[in-house]
Amino acid sequence: MDPLQSSEEDFLDIRFYWQVLRRRWKTIFGIAGFGTALVIVYLLIATPLYTATTEILIDSRKKNVIEGSVLSDLNVDAWAIASEVKLIKSPAIAKRVIQKLNLERDPEFNSNAELPSENFMATLLDWIGISNSEAKPIEIEPLKPQELEEFAAYFSGNIEARQSGFTSVIAVSFTSKDREKAARITNEIASAYLVDQLEAKFEATT
Repeated sequence: MDPLQSSEEDFLDIRFYWQVLRRRWKTIFGIAGFGTALVIVYLLIATPLYTATTEILIDSRKKNVIEGSVLSDLNVDAWAIASEVKLIKSPAIAKRVIQKLNLERDPEFNSNAELPSENFMATLLDWIGISNSEAKPIEIEPLKPQELEEFAAYFSGNIEARQSGFTSVIAVSFTSKDREKAARITNEIASAYLVDQLEAKFEATT
């Protein structure tokens, strides 16, 4: 192919695209601007989520709490770790956490616990962070046994637990709209698991 002819064709292609851009620049920039606006709006209204993680070390030699890791006296093997992962994510552990932290009164998990909003302005002020000083929390009745079971089943589905690589460490995570709450719940899950292990060992020796 003639180099001159190739260069001329490339120039014609560039000129063609330039002409298209000149004719459609409003449409092109309009679409780009609309897309950018959608991204900005989403970032403004999207609720940030925070994930906290703690580690549970399954150790056959001793039982203690060190550096945020719960030590248990279980034999370390794949079967044991898989069993403990399932236990950590169980409704039984979730129920302990719910009752200890009174999560049935938390609006994030129970919509009935939200503050009442009398009008649109009150809702808008609450959304932008200006609380309504006259709003009072709704009194929440204790959950009935069946309701607690259902809540625990739902809550346990939000608990993340997995073996960390090929180690005897289980990483436990929980995600919440509040950073401190996520950490508090994660730590309580680990504590509830330890209490469950201690109770099981005590029952086995009596």
